[in-house]
Amino acid sequence: MCGIAGAYGVADIRKMTATLTHRGPDDEGFYEDGPALFGARRLAIIDLNTGHQPLSTATGSHWITYNGELFNYLEVRADLERQGFAFRTTSDTEVVVTAYQAWGPRCLDRFVGMFAFAIWDGREIFVARDRLGEKPLYFWHMGGRFLFASEIKALLTEVEPVAELDDRFPVLEAVLEPDTLFRGIRALEPGCYLLFDGETVSVKRYWSIPESQVDGRKPEELADELRSLLSEAVRLRLRSDVPVGLFLSGGLDS
Repeated sequence: MCGIAGAYGVADIRKMTATLTHRGPDDEGFYEDGPALFGARRLAIIDLNTGHQPLSTATGSHWITYNGELFNYLEVRADLERQGFAFRTTSDTEVVVTAYQAWGPRCLDRFVGMFAFAIWDGREIFVARDRLGEKPLYFWHMGGRFLFASEIKALLTEVEPVAELDDRFPVLEAVLEPDTLFRGIRALEPGCYLLFDGETVSVKRYWSIPESQVDGRKPEELADELRSLLSEAVRLRLRSDVPVGLFLSGGLDS
């Protein structure tokens, strides 16, 4: 995992990013362009040498701070290279920001991965979260000032912590996204992206869980398809420039 933070307007981006050191022990980086401020704490998995963040496209027109892993980045990169886009690194991060340069928000439809990232194109900030919300992303907005981060405590270096609990909390003992425990701080929901143009925040959903349909195929055919899908999912997730480990949820029977 990595830690990302950013702001549009006045903010101490180094202080915000420092709260996320535990998420990314391998590297730290910052980028500033006018009102846009990006910070990153990196846990290096792909491209250990040239994947420093924040990172730009080859043209320098778009900048990204990124938490996650794009499992099909080699396939997406190949598509972009066929369209004439160049790359300076072998990182999945550069693939993500270049895909946004090429296709805008529609790039999300091509991604297989877990991610939360923000991109600055010199005019507006684009923030996106993966389909099922494996990677966290929180934001705060007031007037022409906008903050985002992987964890709420990074935002609390800039925002007064005012508790906000509704009637559901005593029952659930938790808050439901996009709400949080703090007034004005929101979670970007899974399967959504956000655009901030310097004044207005616009959140849109790009993916929802498909409605189930009756499948008339034989159980053997469905089992073969499931086996194929699982094998492909595992193959993509084994891509790494560092040793691969395995987490079990319980005993060896897991």
